[in-house]
Amino acid sequence: MQHLQGKPSDLHHTLMIAQDATEVFISISPYTNAYRDYLFKPTLAAVLPPIADATNMLEIQEFGPFKMSTRSHFRLLAHVVLALLIKQLVRLDAGVMIRSVWTETDSEDESD
Repeated sequence: MQHLQGKPSDLHHTLMIAQDATEVFISISPYTNAYRDYLFKPTLAAVLPPIADATNMLEIQEFGPFKMSTRSHFRLLAHVVLALLIKQLVRLDAGVMIRSVWTETDSEDESD
């Protein structure tokens, strides 16, 4: 599988969390500006991606299943979701606050 490459400003990500009965799956989809432009091009005519970009504009990576009936799976899923949330919040004041509280808690745990 060829992985998407490009400048950091050209690579975006979409996250989806889906539940199927007692299993949860996480899908992460990195995509490029070319794919975004392909989807949102303002035209009524048929839109076809440029041949050079047709095979490498979107890639979906699926993780799971996380079984909700298994404590270790549930705990791992909680850690992954929390990590993704903190990563998104890092640029905001709330993210800095969460990280600082987490760091303080880890320091206190180590000193005990």
